[in-house]
Amino acid sequence: MSLYGWGTNASRQLINQSANMVPTPAQSVDKHLENQIPLQVACGYDHSMVLTESGDVYFYGSGKPNFSGRGTGMKVQGLDHETIVYIAAGAHSSYAVSNTGKVYHWGLIHEDVNPDAGVESAAASATSTEDTPSGALTGLAQDQTTVVSVDSEARQTSHANRQANRARQLREIVRDSTEQWMLPTGDAEREYYDELRSMGYAVEEAEERMQERGREYHGMIRMGCKRVPQPVPRLVPHLNGIRVVSVSAGYAHVMLVTDKGFLYGAGYNDRGQLGLGHRINTSTFKKVDFLSTKFVVEVTCGQQHTLCRAIDRTLVDGSVTVGSSTPCEVYAWGNGMLGQLGLGMKGTSKGRLFPTIIPFFQQNYPLGVVNVAAGANFSSVLVHTGEIFSFGHSEYNQHGIGNNAYRDYVDPYFFFVPRKVDITDSTKVGPVRIRRVSCGLMFTVAVSEDGDLYSWGWNEGGALGHGMHSYSASPQRIEKFGQAGDRVHVAQVVCGAKHVMAIRQEAGAHWAQTYHSLLKELPYADLVITVDAQPSGKGQQETSFRCHRAIVAARCRYLRGIIDASSHEQSQDASTSTTTTAAAAVHEEGGVVAPEVTTVHLSGSHFNAITVRALLGYFYHNRTAIVVHKRREFLLVAQELMLHDLENAIVADVTMDRSIANHTIGTYEANMQQLYGAQQYADVVFVVRKTVTHQDDHHVAAASAPVDGGPAQTFDTADYAECHFAHKFLVQRIPYFEALMESNFKDSTVYASLTTMDALRHSMKQALQVIDVTFLVNDGVEFQTFQQLLLYVYTGRLQLKDFTPTDETNTLPHRSAAAASESSGEALSLENAMVLLALSNRLGYNPLAQFCERRISLSIAFKEPEQVMQCHEFAQYYNLPRLEMQCLAVLRHLGYSVPSHGEDDTDGDDGSEAHCP
Repeated sequence: MSLYGWGTNASRQLINQSANMVPTPAQSVDKHLENQIPLQVACGYDHSMVLTESGDVYFYGSGKPNFSGRGTGMKVQGLDHETIVYIAAGAHSSYAVSNTGKVYHWGLIHEDVNPDAGVESAAASATSTEDTPSGALTGLAQDQTTVVSVDSEARQTSHANRQANRARQLREIVRDSTEQWMLPTGDAEREYYDELRSMGYAVEEAEERMQERGREYHGMIRMGCKRVPQPVPRLVPHLNGIRVVSVSAGYAHVMLVTDKGFLYGAGYNDRGQLGLGHRINTSTFKKVDFLSTKFVVEVTCGQQHTLCRAIDRTLVDGSVTVGSSTPCEVYAWGNGMLGQLGLGMKGTSKGRLFPTIIPFFQQNYPLGVVNVAAGANFSSVLVHTGEIFSFGHSEYNQHGIGNNAYRDYVDPYFFFVPRKVDITDSTKVGPVRIRRVSCGLMFTVAVSEDGDLYSWGWNEGGALGHGMHSYSASPQRIEKFGQAGDRVHVAQVVCGAKHVMAIRQEAGAHWAQTYHSLLKELPYADLVITVDAQPSGKGQQETSFRCHRAIVAARCRYLRGIIDASSHEQSQDASTSTTTTAAAAVHEEGGVVAPEVTTVHLSGSHFNAITVRALLGYFYHNRTAIVVHKRREFLLVAQELMLHDLENAIVADVTMDRSIANHTIGTYEANMQQLYGAQQYADVVFVVRKTVTHQDDHHVAAASAPVDGGPAQTFDTADYAECHFAHKFLVQRIPYFEALMESNFKDSTVYASLTTMDALRHSMKQALQVIDVTFLVNDGVEFQTFQQLLLYVYTGRLQLKDFTPTDETNTLPHRSAAAASESSGEALSLENAMVLLALSNRLGYNPLAQFCERRISLSIAFKEPEQVMQCHEFAQYYNLPRLEMQCLAVLRHLGYSVPSHGEDDTDGDDGSEAHCP
């Protein structure tokens, strides 16, 4: 998966982008995410967050400490002891949900301030003689025409009484008006009763709930709730026994959905956006009782309104989960002044204090709604037919209605009810079916079923992705996100206030970034590509480029033949010009063994420093950028090397003005998987001896050592029980083997020669370092498990993927039968994850260790207590504090009495700051 972003970037909320505005989609590459797989993104007003597969959260954007938790472009350290599975962002706040259902928040959060102060505290000053400014409220002054004959003392007493009466009247008026505003009265109260009865409550139960609401009002009104800055993640208090799985936040309110489908809300409630039946702010999450008989599947928050999808609990089965696309009814509540509730003109002045079903969808789409989204003051709803309906504020063409964009000038209530958004595409037949929709401040982005993105609304900062000065009255496809015929899966699109982040699922894209670092560092490079010197006014251009034979050969069949021919020719020249043995090809420089180097020359003016660098970028990390005036030369390079996918991408770029840097090209994942276990171009082999004893703890096969002054022995797979060929430039990612291969100890650098057949049917000998991993097998690690670790190093996966052969898919002499059988293996089990985690920790390979630890953390919540205890013992033995604390939290949730481990107990949340071990 890879990240893309566009729109306003004044606070650097778009990852690794320096411009203040990014008007078209640009890939977001960051050093913190280089070896990470992004699972989810969240966007606020001027900040963005990324959740990775390892359960870590990274923050980008506003440098204000009360928003980020740690600063711009950094990992949020306050969550190190948790495995985060869900993130959300409000306008100026952030939220994270752990695998055990805990919620952490930071930024501007809500707290009770001076809980003894409030409106009711004014009762203590009922006899106060403070003057009330005259004219503050009309109708309060005494009749001045009445003349009373009293002495001076009586006159003063009478004046004090009048002032007290005036103050008391004022307090009563304020109290009554406050109650009328904060609690539904009159027609609203009758609607409230009707709603309760429609939900199945009897009259007596409805009256009891009204009394409870009144008691809640008089208790909450005494609390002062306001937003305060919280610089580091803090555990949300008072969620005892509640397991949260989803969060949505608006400008100043937040809604939680539990695993049981119940809805909770907290924050500002001046427009009833919490759905609690009143307008009282609260810092403590309150259950939305009006949806108790419903299973809430999805919730979304606008600026001061809320929408949710819910289904009757009697219809819930195993397929209905929070976040699923199950067709449901849609409810809306909160501010409706601009029609954002979709209820028409009725009650728009006061909005709705409790969830109200939108009758339009109930009547016209009884099969239900599959997605809801909310902007600042408008809403979008996706129905099961793939159509989008939009309603609410329309000043900036938020509804993309085309010719009807200005209809609200004639009929100001035109968009107070849902209106269909017609999305058409000249390259497609019929209307476009939409899969997901997301709303920004005043714009909308939708994902079609075939992977295209469409946008409409206000284009401030280039938020629509069409360019800075683009405007259209109807939805338009974002041309520069993907190329024609390249239908990839968009995993997620999230809109901030004026920017957008997207996760695009591409073949091997996330792991390609690790190969990008190889191209920069070039460890164990064994191929040099040279080109003719080109005249340049800026001095001598680069004519020699170091790289790796294995990668170039896997990516380009044409160059593979040239490499093999050059290697054979150079080998023959060496054998005729010197009397040294074949072992002389293996030599040492400064104690570090240098590999044999093959030189390949590419002739022609189109092979120059710029095009070859771009070509290597395509080979290594499947992406490339080329300046405009070199595109046609690059096209000639692709044509000569018969790279048809690259050629098609360049043609599309030239004719449609698309940036190649934003596309995934060709059969990258299939090509790179060919490296795994291939004998040709391998320079290291891992072996297990046939006779396994506990005394065989040597890391290198001493039997393969060359005799002093003699040739290296020939490697034979028959001499070993197991063997797996690999490449040093990839194996060096594992710290244990990196130190071993670069060691100066002679017993750690033993070589043999391996005879292989190249693409031209030449018999070639190559140097091979033999590393004995019998010690791992002696310790109970199966060799297939070790191969899984190597596969993760090569591809970022634990299973081989079955690729249908294509014209550009090379086939190298490949892996052992044991490795090939992995492609049909089952999904990663808890036991296998524990073994891989232990192995990764032992060898120091953190990417796989983090991946396995997350898998274990996610699975223990659904395991039997015995398995959780086993995981706890495992975490203690291997010193994994995060996993250990999560096991303890699960055991406490299951009712086991276990000692606290320095973190907040789930059953005793006090809202203290996150503990960082």
